[in-house]
Amino acid sequence: MKTKEFNNKKLKLYIDMKTSVVKDVLLVATFAGFAYLVVRNYKQRKKREEEALEFLHFQLF
Repeated sequence: MKTKEFNNKKLKLYIDMKTSVVKDVLLVATFAGFAYLVVRNYKQRKKREEEALEFLHFQLF
């Protein structure tokens, strides 16, 4: 009887650890995705500003 209880506890711990790992991976993936979107938006905005300045420069000179 004790071995069965021990195995059940061991299995439960293993499943809890697996779900914990899955949660951690999803959390890291979420942060990485958010960081990617922020960086992409920043680069696009900088590129638009640079193109606008270049256009203005060519219009003036």
